[in-house]
Amino acid sequence: MQTQIGKTIKCGLCSEIITGSVRDLNRHKGEKHPEERAAMRARHKAQARRGGASINHCESCSKFVSLEISEPEDNGVDVDEEGNISGSMRLTLNCVDCSTELAETELSIEDSVECEHEEACVTDNATLSLDYNLEVGEEGGGRFSKHLYFVQITGEISCAGCSATAPVDLLSDKVAASYFESCQ
Repeated sequence: MQTQIGKTIKCGLCSEIITGSVRDLNRHKGEKHPEERAAMRARHKAQARRGGASINHCESCSKFVSLEISEPEDNGVDVDEEGNISGSMRLTLNCVDCSTELAETELSIEDSVECEHEEACVTDNATLSLDYNLEVGEEGGGRFSKHLYFVQITGEISCAGCSATAPVDLLSDKVAASYFESCQ
């Protein structure tokens, strides 16, 4: 870490004060701390190799492109007799120009909703059904903030044994765009 104070800069490795510019500080680090500088370069190269191609690079278009989020692919959302809701959805980031899938992630949801049954309904044998809609939501994405994606499930649980219903409004896990896996 380096701290700049006017025309003097403090070296973050040895706390020595260097008079001049950032170029002078880099020269100092190269002369006095070559092993740390080499380790830093190796870390940067390893990060570049590990990351591989950017998810913003479309091989079909052969250029860097803007991304758009797709509609969620429903892998099944179920409700059991106690009102426990579980399911998973797949989201993809697509190329704006050609709609090629560039990155994907799997989102899951587990929650419970209480449904108040009528007295005549036998809750031991009651079967609940779920009528739902999926919508993609986004948060953040401004400067220096993560772009988060999630799926909102809205709908209604109804009992087959009586006319009891309960509203459903749930959110899946929130996933940062950097955690999407590349499809290419």
